[in-house]
Amino acid sequence: MIGNGCCDSTAPFLFSRHMRGPNEEHVGEVAGVPVLLDSQLVPLFGGHEVVIDAKPDPGGDSFSCESELGLRLSLSRLPLVDVKK
Repeated sequence: MIGNGCCDSTAPFLFSRHMRGPNEEHVGEVAGVPVLLDSQLVPLFGGHEVVIDAKPDPGGDSFSCESELGLRLSLSRLPLVDVKK
């Protein structure tokens, strides 16, 4: 789930029992896990390749599942590539 939250902005979160909300769009999958994006954020990511990664965060204070493993999910939006060239 990539939300439009108050604390972590567009940080990705992994929840074991997340129910898709009315303002979330299914935009892809990572290892069979659905990726949901807050519908207000869709224009920011449209046409871009987005990388979701995990980085060490031993003091993590997130509600997301990876914090129990000492990790924090990160999000990178790659530059657009002109495929017409």
